[in-house]
Amino acid sequence: YWTVDVSVSRLLSIAGSQTLELRIETFNLFNNFNWGNPVTNFNAGTFGRILTQSGDPRIMQFGVKYGF
Repeated sequence: YWTVDVSVSRLLSIAGSQTLELRIETFNLFNNFNWGNPVTNFNAGTFGRILTQSGDPRIMQFGVKYGF
């Protein structure tokens, strides 16, 4: 199980003590597929098969913060 999370931000000074922060965050950057647990019910026709994914797919979020 592995993921790469990255965050990049830039702080811009506008006027006096006013600032603007631009931010991009990415979770599971390379969109790596992580296998879930196999089915452990002996009576199931899918016994031993992995049918699920563990963790989240790639998620990106953007943000802007204005400080005054």
